[in-house]
Amino acid sequence: MNINPDDLRINCAPDAISVTKTIGRQNKCFIKGPLPHAWISRAIAAGNSAISLGLVLWFLRGWKKQNEFRLTNVELRKWNIDRHQKYRGLVQLEKAGLIKVKRENCKNPKVKLLKAGPL
Repeated sequence: MNINPDDLRINCAPDAISVTKTIGRQNKCFIKGPLPHAWISRAIAAGNSAISLGLVLWFLRGWKKQNEFRLTNVELRKWNIDRHQKYRGLVQLEKAGLIKVKRENCKNPKVKLLKAGPL
């Protein structure tokens, strides 16, 4: 499985995402770590939707300072992830044992990031 690093890049332009941190004079967009190697490896093995959504989940975890949160389509649109990719990614990550999803009718799913065991 070949992974192109350009596909994983996040557009940090001010109009692309409204969540930025000001460091000096520059706006910096970053994923708060540490990101567990086992978690990332399993997400990559789960599929393209899984790794794309997984990186956004880790960003949201650092931004919201919570391990469990609602995942809205509005937040994902900022990352160019549509509702179909969201659904596929949630299913793939859940099957890989990396997240737990609580689904309710007519509500956005509540996602909890889990620890990945050893490889």
